[in-house]
Amino acid sequence: MKGHALAVLCFVPALMGTDKALADGGTVQFSRQVGDMRFTVMTDPTPLRVGIADVSIMLQDARSGAVIHDGRATVIFSHAADPPLSMRGEATRAAATNKLLRAAQLDIPRPGKWQCEVEFVTSEATIRVQEVLNVAERPDRWRAAAPWLFAPLVPMGLYVVAEWLASRRKESRQARCRP
Repeated sequence: MKGHALAVLCFVPALMGTDKALADGGTVQFSRQVGDMRFTVMTDPTPLRVGIADVSIMLQDARSGAVIHDGRATVIFSHAADPPLSMRGEATRAAATNKLLRAAQLDIPRPGKWQCEVEFVTSEATIRVQEVLNVAERPDRWRAAAPWLFAPLVPMGLYVVAEWLASRRKESRQARCRP
């Protein structure tokens, strides 16, 4: 039974999230076809929150599904209630872990509705897609840390229950063996 508790201890941290954007990909926010191109925009963390956000874009040929690597992509976030509040970042393959994607990291300062616009520039055209995204409040620090603080309690609790069950079985066997 001790091996099971150790396995749980090893895998509990892998099952918990954090409040930082650590990887590209994430949750698909929207996917649009414009002409011969398909734009797919993903964000991390999930849900999208105030703070550092990873915005990843996959650009594909709509007919073949092949990833498009040439051209320049820019991500622009503008607060819906306060349009002058905006930020932009170039989405590059160099910034992405997954080289099929382009990634940009933006520091979102306020919760609310944000207009996400992706601008893709090639030698032939400039294409834009946009969608309104909801950005949640940043979680309280204690809520973000709670899974990491309380995670050891799970394997410790499992160990205590396993030891208690083992002692009850031992007592039961001893009681049956007494004359």
